[in-house]
Amino acid sequence: MAIVDLPHTRQLMTAAEFLELPDEMRVELVQGELVEMNAPQGGHGLIATQVVIALYAWAKQNDCGLASGHESAIQTTTSPDTVRGVDACYISFERLPSRKLRLDSLMPVPELCVEVRSPSNRWVDLLEKAVEYLKAGAVEVWLVDPTPVPEARFVEAHRLDRDPVRFTTGQQITSPSLPGFSAQVDDFFRHV
Repeated sequence: MAIVDLPHTRQLMTAAEFLELPDEMRVELVQGELVEMNAPQGGHGLIATQVVIALYAWAKQNDCGLASGHESAIQTTTSPDTVRGVDACYISFERLPSRKLRLDSLMPVPELCVEVRSPSNRWVDLLEKAVEYLKAGAVEVWLVDPTPVPEARFVEAHRLDRDPVRFTTGQQITSPSLPGFSAQVDDFFRHV
């Protein structure tokens, strides 16, 4: 990750200004500064999509919320502003009473945020991002580690009210934040 120089200014950017940037820019806003993001590799996108599919199927069956992915923009801090692109997430209709996401604004902070580890990510950076999501109002954060050794792959669930829980291949992931949800961890890593 590298900080991108803002043209003609050193002022901190706001979330509103960030939303006006072209969609093709691969950046996040961190403490008012643009941070360039590496393009995710193919397996990263497939894993995030498979997590969204599992969340979407559960949410649709229970008519309780929406699942989203593809770097959905969430504001985690203000003054200075931070806007992160979460890999996958679930937001309940309690937090989204309109039952619709607007195209021209940030998503409200969802109950569940999911980050998939890329080869360029350090684990400590993902842990810091998990804390950031939790402090912003997420109830739970899943950190997904697609290590090259299939037997060592896992999803680690973080909450403020308990120690992290690790779900490994061969196990089903469940969550107190998602009543009745369960999925095979292996399904998140299928074809990767």
